Amino acid sequence: MTGQSFPKTDTEIDGLAAIDEHAVGLGRLSEVLGKAVDGDLKFDFDFKGMTVSVLARATNQKTNMKFAADLGNMPYTAEDAVARISAVAILISASRRLGGKIHVTSEQRIVYFNDLFFNELFSPVMLVSGATLFTVQVKPFVELIAGYVSTAGRPVT
Repeated sequence: MTGQSFPKTDTEIDGLAAIDEHAVGLGRLSEVLGKAVDGDLKFDFDFKGMTVSVLARATNQKTNMKFAADLGNMPYTAEDAVARISAVAILISASRRLGGKIHVTSEQRIVYFNDLFFNELFSPVMLVSGATLFTVQVKPFVELIAGYVSTAGRPVT
């Protein structure tokens, strides 16, 4: 099999050479892989209809991930009094369980903020693990409250 050519594979490899690394995000690959000692990495992801914004900051071989999620809009009493009372009861429980990190803004948006700290530098495994930990913590409350609020699906600023 030595020296045997595989036309389809050769074509795919040739195609990879033409990819613009910045267009597909590979220009920041060194940051994600931990090659940069210090720095920030910002990204968003969708979870059950809500947008979660993340700022991962690496300093001195440690990483802090700041999460901000818009869980949706509180129903107004005039729209549905039972839905509002139910949503408030869920939020009180969630706030107790999550250490007071769920808030209702003056615009009646339900937001969840959390900071996670890791004693390691950026790595794809650490970033996915942090995002997974965040979603596991908030998932039960998102599922409960989904019947009472409309998800806004926009990043928290």
